[in-house]
Amino acid sequence: MSDDELKNPLGEVPEGMVRKRRKVRRKRRSKESSVSANKVFEKGKDLLFGMQKDEREQHVDVAEQLRRLKQDADDDKPLDDVWGTKRRSSSWLWILLLGIIMPLIIIGIIISKLTQNPNEGPEIELKDGVGVLKKDFSASDGPNGWFLGDSESVTSEVIRILNALNDAKTLEEVEPSIRRSPYRSLNSISLDRLANPFIAETISDFELIIGLSKPGGSSDVEERGFLSVGGNHEDGQAFTAYFVEEEVGGDKKVVLDWDATAGWGEINMKTLVQTKPRNETLIRCLIEKKAIYDLEFGDVVYSGYILSDRENGEYTFAYVPLSSNASRNLDGQLKGALDYGNFILPLKENEPVTLRVRFGNEKGTSTVFEITSLEHESWVRP
Repeated sequence: MSDDELKNPLGEVPEGMVRKRRKVRRKRRSKESSVSANKVFEKGKDLLFGMQKDEREQHVDVAEQLRRLKQDADDDKPLDDVWGTKRRSSSWLWILLLGIIMPLIIIGIIISKLTQNPNEGPEIELKDGVGVLKKDFSASDGPNGWFLGDSESVTSEVIRILNALNDAKTLEEVEPSIRRSPYRSLNSISLDRLANPFIAETISDFELIIGLSKPGGSSDVEERGFLSVGGNHEDGQAFTAYFVEEEVGGDKKVVLDWDATAGWGEINMKTLVQTKPRNETLIRCLIEKKAIYDLEFGDVVYSGYILSDRENGEYTFAYVPLSSNASRNLDGQLKGALDYGNFILPLKENEPVTLRVRFGNEKGTSTVFEITSLEHESWVRP
């Protein structure tokens, strides 16, 4: 197509003809139609936004709407209102700590009061919040004051006594250094029993432990402090010697408790197990307690213990029948000597005690060893 045709696509109008132009008029929209279109647009927009909303904002009942409004209100709370201010949080923390610590302090005070011996150990008083010794306190006070007040002299005397036993040619030489005993005729001292010498050159040869012998039952005998001295014989065999302070010839002197040192009893553990004596017999032994040792025969519960010999390892089970108030008190004393059931102190094992036992009961119907009394809570006589 030529450029002229592009410029004039209709071409020239033939002669005798008239070119007419048709005018097209736009139809006017009324105001009402414009308003309705706007409304349709707004509804479509609302519908589109509604489709994009979260499910939680869609169709819910009135109760659910109230719950969500409350939750939104809680979410808008300041953090201090939710968690508390620093001052409020620290206050609750202190209250919690005091609630935990105070009962422990009270329990400790009660236990110290129950176990306190007015004649033993230093007396403490508070001064400006600090514990100090009372002015009238002396290290020589209490059952163990004879050692604590002058331990250097006591240990020197211990070494002297042990060496005197090593060198003794006659019993008269050592008799003044031996504690008097009502059982001396049954537990005599002989040079043959002293044939194995003690190693006793310096205090470093020993392990020293101070102890307290408590009488069993309702005895009026006072407690006695003692010194346990552990060491070795020349052949390497271990020994434990017990020393106390006692009046000799009007003077107080350190003496050897021969009954405790020898672990003497009316019968030894091996013979006790073999002969099963029906009569009450005095023994010195080591005692141990566990719940699995308890037994029940018929309607009677028996609290069980293991009694053993320190020297030979012989042992046997022995029981306390919990059938009377007296036997239950005895069981409580034995448990107390072992700290059994004490949630603060550890359970003691192989604790030295002096007991009376027999095989069977007084009616002859029992076939186990029974503990009839606790003489004292150590091998040292109070």
